[in-house]
Amino acid sequence: IQGGSAPLPAVQKKFASMNLFLINGYGLTEAPLTTVNTPDNAINKPMSIGKPVMFTEVRVLDDTYQDVTPGEIGELAIRGKNVTPGYWNKPEETAKSFHKDFFLTGDLARLDEDGDIYIVDRKKEMIITGGENVLPSEVERVLSEHPIIEQCVVVGYDSPKFGESVAAAIILKEDTANYEQELDSYAR
Repeated sequence: IQGGSAPLPAVQKKFASMNLFLINGYGLTEAPLTTVNTPDNAINKPMSIGKPVMFTEVRVLDDTYQDVTPGEIGELAIRGKNVTPGYWNKPEETAKSFHKDFFLTGDLARLDEDGDIYIVDRKKEMIITGGENVLPSEVERVLSEHPIIEQCVVVGYDSPKFGESVAAAIILKEDTANYEQELDSYAR
């Protein structure tokens, strides 16, 4: 059992190489067990969190609360019997957390053509650098595919020139001479 954020594709691949498949689900304090994947989907779509459970509806919304098209990234919004009606004695926070009767999760997601949901990142983790939106999880995914990288984490930091800049902390699988140049050219 693994909780928190979704495992990296490299972790999924390692399990799959041993003929073990992780079945992802999704829930949060305000909406426990919102989606669940199936064993077949765990093989065919290992990064999916599945589809909504019974009596739960999801939407993926842009910043103007319009539904995005399949494949586009937006904020995951949830409505159903398992969703909290609001925060106790916090009407302002409740108002900010709902659009109409959909709870705004703060998670960025995308839907595929079959309605399967993929969590991409947390909205508040988005790095805006030079006017570009950069998802740390996407940079981590690309970096983790490099053969000399064991683990990595990507963060944003204040930059007077760009507003924010991107930094990566990396653990190498082995000592590699000139890895800075190799990784710099790889990351571009």
